[in-house]
Parts: sequence; C-alpha cells; structure tokens
Amino acid sequence: NEGLLYLPVGWHRIEVRYAVEEQADALDRIRLLWQPPGSDPRELAGQYLLPAYGLVSTVDAPLPPAPPLMDTRLGGDSFALSRLTTTWQPLYRLPAFGLPPLALEHLWTTGGVCGSAVDQLNAPHGAAFAPDGSRLYVADTGNRRIQVLGADGTPQDTITSELWQEPVAAAVGPDGGLFVLDAAAQQIFRVDESGNVTALPVQTSFYHPRGLAVDAAGNLVVADTGGARVVMLGPDGSLLQEYGGQGSSLGRGQPVDVLSTPAALWAISAEDGRLWNLTIDGGLTAVNPTGTVDGPQLAQLSDGRLLASDPDRATFLLFSPQGEPLAQFSYGGELQLPTGLAVTPNAAGDMIAIVDTRACAVSAWRLGQ
Repeated sequence: NEGLLYLPVGWHRIEVRYAVEEQADALDRIRLLWQPPGSDPRELAGQYLLPAYGLVSTVDAPLPPAPPLMDTRLGGDSFALSRLTTTWQPLYRLPAFGLPPLALEHLWTTGGVCGSAVDQLNAPHGAAFAPDGSRLYVADTGNRRIQVLGADGTPQDTITSELWQEPVAAAVGPDGGLFVLDAAAQQIFRVDESGNVTALPVQTSFYHPRGLAVDAAGNLVVADTGGARVVMLGPDGSLLQEYGGQGSSLGRGQPVDVLSTPAALWAISAEDGRLWNLTIDGGLTAVNPTGTVDGPQLAQLSDGRLLASDPDRATFLLFSPQGEPLAQFSYGGELQLPTGLAVTPNAAGDMIAIVDTRACAVSAWRLGQ
C-alpha cells in the first residue's frame, strides 16, 4: 500500500521484511527517499534496497553524498529550512520538542477574569508596544476595542470605534502611529494621536485576515488568512507584493500572522503550524497545528531572534534569526491559550508580553541579555 514514513535525524537503517516469494514484487513497489535539510527529497539508489535471504547484518551502509542545498541562504549542514514550493506535506506535522527552557523573569500579569470592565479583557489576541515601550496596545477582540496598558501592566486608556467588529491585531509604525486589523470588517484602521479611527484605503480586499505588521519603511504586511496569502502594502495602501494564494502551500496552511525583519519577511500558518521565510520561500513545521481563530503569532527580539506562540501546547518558542528552534517557555500552568506576542527592549533585557486568549490576561516577562 502507498504511504510515507518519516524518520528523525539519527536513524540510519530501515529493515523491510517480506516472505521470500514476496520480496521481488515488494521491492518493485518500495521507494526509499531521503531529504537533508534545505534540499528536495531524493530517491536512494537501488544498492540501498537489497533483499536479504540470510542473516541481516547490523552494519549500516554509508549514505550517498547529500543533495546540494537548493539555496545557500536556507542554511548550512547543521540546520536549514526546507522548500515546499511544489511539495505539499499535510501529514508531516512534527514540531520541535524537547527544547531547553527559556530563563525568564516574571514581571506582571493583568486581567485574568473575562469581562468588559476597564481592567478586564474578553478573548484578547494581538498586541504591540509603542516604540519607546511606555505603552502596550492589546486587541481586546471580544470587547471590540483596544486596551492600552502601561509598561507595568496598569490600564491607561481604552480606544473604541463603531467601525470595529473583530479587532484581532495591532501594529505600530516607525513614527509611532497605531494600526488595527479587524478580521470581520476585513479592513486596516489607523488611529491618530487623538484616538480618531479611520479606515486605510487599500488597493486590494481581504477575507478574514488575522495578522498585521509594519516594517521600518512604514509598509504594512497582512496575513490575509481567508485569502490564503500574505500581502504587502505601501504606507498609502498601495499594493506592493503578494505571497502564496489559493492552491499554494502557504495558502493551504492558512497564514495567521506576519513579521517583517531587516533580514526577511516571516509568516506563520495555523493549520500546519509552519514557520515560513517568505523572502527565500522556505519553512519548517514549528508549532502544533491549530484553528485560525486562535492561531500562533510572531515577534522579534532586539538581537534578531524570533518568537512564535504555540497555543495548542500553551507555550511559545524561541528561534534563531534563521528559523532554527532554540528554546521554549516552560513555566507549567502559567498560560492557557497564548496567542499574541510583543517585545520591547530595555537596559535589563527584552520585555516579552504574552496575550492569553482563554485566560483573558496579559503577562510580561523579561529575557536577560
């Protein structure tokens, strides 16, 4: 029967045993593939599939030379992303596990009781810090508002608008301007210094988008989840670039958040838990698959390393600037359904804010230098 068997790195031998009369027919139907990091799957030569009529030797045959990397930017011999432009692997869902714990200092927690009072949240999702770190904007989705918290977690202000139906993400531009993405209104909104909310005119339309980012040039990047793509817009809403689309591997995974860094444009998809480097068209399974409504989100530390929330496992993961999994949040019971992430640097180390959608809470943690 047709099927796929994935073996982790470090396994060197597969033994397939059949009755003698079945061996010849079986070997006609067996294809043994291997895929080093960053390369396409390649079929092993027939010398690695030999019928055994006697005692099977326990000595491993040496593997052939590794296929060359499709793109040297994908990484080196120790780690590399894989390209999936033509290969869709919906059953290959093995996120990183057994990672060392992140050493964090707990700073504060606000909320914890779901509701609509000034100091309460209801199904919050995305978050973003002001450039100076003095304010944290939280998309209080269930209450259709943006909650503004101080650097110590104290509620400072509430931003509301009749235009908002399901605000799910917040992003801050290089000039400090606040942008809000609404999944139900399917629109990006700009909030000025006086709290006035206006819809940003854009040269495209969205279908239940879930993620928003602003790069250093003021361009906006949207995870157009229902549209199965990632879209980059100019500061004036002009359409600059599209990634994925219906039928693409990125689209089938349902992108739910985006992150623009000086080195690359990143996205994360919910239904396959995959972290994508869109600049080089490579990715890897990073977190457990989830639904799109409470999907994973991204943030970047001041040293270029990446963070991705893992809602299904109630944790978040740390990655190298190239996407290599390094460590994870390991404080058991502290989080229920973490989605939104935001980072602001300070002299003592980066402050990481985590939005817990199920607990209706936001907590802050310090990662030392």
